[in-house]
Amino acid sequence: MLINGYTRRLIQLALDEDIGTGDLTAGAFESFKSQATFNFIAKDNCIICGTKVAQEVYFMLDHEVKVEFSVKDGDRITERRIIGQVTGPASSILTGERTSLNFLQRLSGVATNTAKYVEALGDSNIKNTRHSQNNPRLAQDREIRSKDRRRLEPQDRPL
Repeated sequence: MLINGYTRRLIQLALDEDIGTGDLTAGAFESFKSQATFNFIAKDNCIICGTKVAQEVYFMLDHEVKVEFSVKDGDRITERRIIGQVTGPASSILTGERTSLNFLQRLSGVATNTAKYVEALGDSNIKNTRHSQNNPRLAQDREIRSKDRRRLEPQDRPL
């Protein structure tokens, strides 16, 4: 997947939404200037998708953060497998964590579910009739809030 201008705008919208006026957890690490390394670990068996987007999240956030994946998009992976690593300023890693994982999980979920349909239907030439999904996050978030008043903005609570 090439990162184009549209994808960068989606990433920026997601970062703006997730960070808001600041990230409390990341802010706690900022004064220490500590460096950290975190692993991306698969929660389930899946087909991985979104590695380039996850990398771009951190690139847009802080050029000092380095992201490396040991898998490539399209790989079938098993649960609890370390699929990548992010290294850099702890505050920047924590700030981009939610956004990068949201993209990685969403895109991997779509790839995994699509593969299930392909396997179930055989060689039936499945077509993608919707080439893109409008960014539904704000609408989904409003729907959740209308039913659960306890929900706060993501940046309002530490992890």
